[in-house]
Amino acid sequence: MKENKEYTPAHSYDEVMRAIMKLPEDKKDIILTSLDIAKIVTALDSEKNFAKTIDACDKYINCWAMVRDALNELYNLINITESATDNVMSDYDRLDASQKKETALRLLNNGEFQRDCCEILITDMERVVANDSTLKGLDNLFGLTKYFKKFLQLGIGVDHQYRMK
Repeated sequence: MKENKEYTPAHSYDEVMRAIMKLPEDKKDIILTSLDIAKIVTALDSEKNFAKTIDACDKYINCWAMVRDALNELYNLINITESATDNVMSDYDRLDASQKKETALRLLNNGEFQRDCCEILITDMERVVANDSTLKGLDNLFGLTKYFKKFLQLGIGVDHQYRMK
């Protein structure tokens, strides 16, 4: 007949609870409210189990730290970008027609603004070309997107001076 061996943990439930009660209040509260006592008993059963548990905690903490950092960055990006963009747009909307044209002309004559516009146009052109088989074939044949990218990288076309009559 096969002998039935029962698992006996290194520490009893009572031993673990007595040890928990000796902890400072904040540590005792976090253990009692966040963890399953049976899992704590298992974690304390051997150095190997304890090391695995601590490793799992470290991974969990690192994961949530990365989530926190990503959320903070996203929050800052949205709030800063939206508020700066909203301010510029609301200021522009308050201008009369001639002031809007003057503002647009000043922006168009700014080399950095021209470069930003070119980058946006190239990115959008690549998107349109990628979604249209005819344009994709023409681009493969003539290489227009590569030509425009090179054009921008060399700074050609970002020093044009626009004028109004």
